[in-house]
This record gives sequence, C-alpha cells and structure tokens, in this order.
Amino acid sequence: MNPQPPATPDTPPATAAVAITETQAFTRAWMLFVMLVAAVVGVLWAVKTWLG
Repeated sequence: MNPQPPATPDTPPATAAVAITETQAFTRAWMLFVMLVAAVVGVLWAVKTWLG
C-alpha cells in the first residue's frame, strides 16, 4: 500500500476587498427578507392553484 502524502494546509479565505457599510448591510437584509416573503407567497399561490 502506498502511504498518503501529508495534506497541504488550506490557505485561509481572502478577506473582503471592500467592507460594506451598515446601511448596505441593512438594505441587503431587507432585500433578502422581501425575496423570501415573495418566494413563500409564490409557493402558497402555486399550491392553491394546483390543488384548486
């Protein structure tokens, strides 16, 4: 059996090139919330349509 060579350590992920501001983070959170609500409403509408 061939011995396995030692695993090379993973390099740590690069830090973000540009830090986002608090306002941008807040806006992104609201946009994610809106998208999730739209997805839930869409699924509920599709189920209601499919089941009649």
